[in-house]
Amino acid sequence: MFSILLAALAWTPILLGSPSSEALRSSLARHREGNIENFSYPPEDVAGPKPLSAWVKRYQRAKSQGLIPSIRPSVMADGTPEYPFYSDSTVSNRKAICSWTVSKCNSRRDLIAAPPGSMGISFDDGPQPPTSRLLKFLKKNNQSATHFMIGSRIHENPRLLLETYNQNHDHIAVHTWSLKYSSKPKCNKDMTTMTDEQVLGEIGWTMQIIHDLTGLVPAFWRPPYGDIDNRVRAISRHVFGLKTVMWSADPNDWCLSDESSPGSDCTPGTGPQNINQLIHELKHRIRHGVPKHGIISLEHELSWRTVQSFIQTYPLAKALGWDTRAIPDLFGLEWYQQPVSNFSHSGILPILKKSSATNYTALNTITSSDPQADPLAPRNETTPAVFPPSNTTFASLPNRNDGHRIPIRSHAHRFQPVDILLAMAPLIVSLLIRYNRFVHLGINT
Repeated sequence: MFSILLAALAWTPILLGSPSSEALRSSLARHREGNIENFSYPPEDVAGPKPLSAWVKRYQRAKSQGLIPSIRPSVMADGTPEYPFYSDSTVSNRKAICSWTVSKCNSRRDLIAAPPGSMGISFDDGPQPPTSRLLKFLKKNNQSATHFMIGSRIHENPRLLLETYNQNHDHIAVHTWSLKYSSKPKCNKDMTTMTDEQVLGEIGWTMQIIHDLTGLVPAFWRPPYGDIDNRVRAISRHVFGLKTVMWSADPNDWCLSDESSPGSDCTPGTGPQNINQLIHELKHRIRHGVPKHGIISLEHELSWRTVQSFIQTYPLAKALGWDTRAIPDLFGLEWYQQPVSNFSHSGILPILKKSSATNYTALNTITSSDPQADPLAPRNETTPAVFPPSNTTFASLPNRNDGHRIPIRSHAHRFQPVDILLAMAPLIVSLLIRYNRFVHLGINT
C-alpha cells in the first residue's frame, strides 16, 4: 500500500497536473481556519491584553539597549490623551515625546503622504461584513490595497482575512487587538495611555493571529486615531519591526457606522452626517488634492456606507490620473518582513508555534508615581529594525503584485506534513481509483 501511495504522489503531477501554489495555499488556509478555535487568544475587545513572555524578553533586550524611551503614558482628559507632567515644548518635540494627538508631531520615519501623483489605498478596522463587498470591487478593478486589521475582528471573522489574503492577495497590516468603534463613548484605550506591557499585547496578539492564519509576518501598522508618541513608536519598531503609517487626508468616514445609520456618530461640523456628505468630501479631496505631495487617505471598512463611499469615488480618482497603490508600493517597500543574515540584534518578535503560553513576565513600566524620567533615552540608530522569527522560512508565491515575497511557514513552524497530505488528499484518492481501474482492465484483457 505504501508503494502505491508513493507511486500516486510521483505520478500525480504528470497525470493530473501539479496543484497550483494558489490552490495549495487556499487549502492550507482553510485547514488553519478550521483550527483557529484550538489556539488560545485574549478575549475579544479587551484592551491591553497580556503579552507572551517571548515578546517581553524582546522588549527587555531593546530597553536595555536604550532603544525604548522612558516616557510616561498619557492620561485621558475629556476624551483626549494629555501629558500633564511634561511641558508643551517637550510633548511637541520630535526628539522628545512627539505626540501626534497633542501636537500633530510626526517622526521622520512615519509614512504620512504619498509621492507626487500617487494615492495610497488603505482601510482600517477590518475584517468586518462589509469587507467582502470591498474585496469584490478591488479585485474587479485589479486594485491592491492595504488593510490595517484589528486582531479581535480577525478572531471574529477569520474567513474574511483569508479571503483578503488568498483571493485578493491584498496587503495585510496591523491595527491593534482591541479597537472597537461604537456610537457610545470609546470603550477602548488609546495607545499612548497604555503601559509598555499593554502596548506589547495590543500589537503582538494582532501579529500573532495574522501569522497563525496566513504565515505572514506583518511589516506595517497604523495606530488607532493616530495616537502615537516616541515610546509607542519605539516599541512597534524595535520589538516588532513595524513601520508606522499615518495619513495626509482624513474624511472622517468612521462617523458613518452601521450603528448610527442612517445618521452619524459625529455632530454637525465635525464629520459627515450621511453618505452623500461623505461622497462629496471624498470627491473634493480627490479633485483638489495636492499632486506634488500625493495622498494617503484614512478610510475604513467598518460599515456598508464607508465601503460604498469608496466604491462610488474610486472611478473619479482613476479618471483624474491618480496612481493608486497599496501603501508599501508607494515607497517601493516589501510587503512583509524578510529574512536577513544576522539574527543577533533586537528586532522582530519570535512568533510562536501556537498562542498557548501562560508564563507571562511583568514589565518595569513607568507609572504615575515614578519620578519624571528622560523623555527619550539615547538610541542606537545602527541597529536594524526588521528581523523575522528564526524558525520561519520564506518563499515566493505568485500574487497580483510582482516583486513581493510572501513568507510561508517552514515544517519546523506549524507547517506540518498533515497540512500537505490534506491538501493532496483529493488527488491521491483520484490516483488510486485510476490505478485500480487500470489493474482491473489489465486483468480482464
